Amino acid sequence: MKRKPRIRPSILFFLLVTVYWLLVTNMCLAMSHTIAVLKTRSLPVYENALQQIKEELKKNKFIVYDLEGNKAKEEAIFSNLRRQKVDLILSFGTLATQVAKEKEKVVPIVFTYVLNPVASGLLSELGPTKTNLTGVALDIPIEEEFSNFKLVVPTLKTIAVIYSPKETGIIVEKANAVAAKMKLVLKPIPISDSSEVPQKLELLKDADGLWMTADSVVFTPRNTEYIILYTLKEGIPFMGASEEFVKAGALCGKALDLETINKQTAELVKTVLAGKNSGEIPIATPAKVDLVLNAHTAEIINLPLSSAALKQAKVVFK
Repeated sequence: MKRKPRIRPSILFFLLVTVYWLLVTNMCLAMSHTIAVLKTRSLPVYENALQQIKEELKKNKFIVYDLEGNKAKEEAIFSNLRRQKVDLILSFGTLATQVAKEKEKVVPIVFTYVLNPVASGLLSELGPTKTNLTGVALDIPIEEEFSNFKLVVPTLKTIAVIYSPKETGIIVEKANAVAAKMKLVLKPIPISDSSEVPQKLELLKDADGLWMTADSVVFTPRNTEYIILYTLKEGIPFMGASEEFVKAGALCGKALDLETINKQTAELVKTVLAGKNSGEIPIATPAKVDLVLNAHTAEIINLPLSSAALKQAKVVFK
């Protein structure tokens, strides 16, 4: 008579733990949680994102707070927020995230629509924070930016960047290391005040292209106009930081897929509400980034666009 196979105790224990964890996770997901939404200010992009996130998290209750760009409102907001006994804080923008980080050390915080959190001092690195904070940063890998720039400008060897060391020095330092690995040369052009930009433009003539960081000291409305007109006049390929810059006259740039970012944010919220420690979750970056081209600019600066670049571009302005 054959003996029935016996399940080892260790395997049985593992199966029981797995089943228990799945049950607990499903119960957490099925529960209704209270989410406090903290916005830096009311912007259409935040409103659209919040609507999509709410669709992804239908069973949960949302309480919305707006700083209106004013940090002084934090005390009144958090006094009310704490009375609500929220399960999670969802912050939109840098100011809202800074306030949430300063005011709350226990309730999990998931941030989104934050650009350059390391350069701004919000985070020390784009890894697990080991605190109650995680989220989605809008940072695009520099390797990807330079690869796209070289795809559009095959002769690219020397890349200039105008920047304020106080605002984007960390980013430029990282970009220098990335450029070296890619056998490119980065030419940093530092400024201390936005008024210096027009006189620094002459230094671009020794470069094969200009790369833009999201530096508010450099890219004031007036300086942006100067830079675009100068690069068009001198035939210098300019890689802008967004689709808006390309539309305005930059040769190329990148466009974030906002629906994908919103979905990434919602998934992070789900993960935290299911019981995952927010401090153990690495900071996410955009999962999808599109190349944008300006064919009219390419014609003005006498740069033929390759079929490979045109094929990869999601948007081509003409």
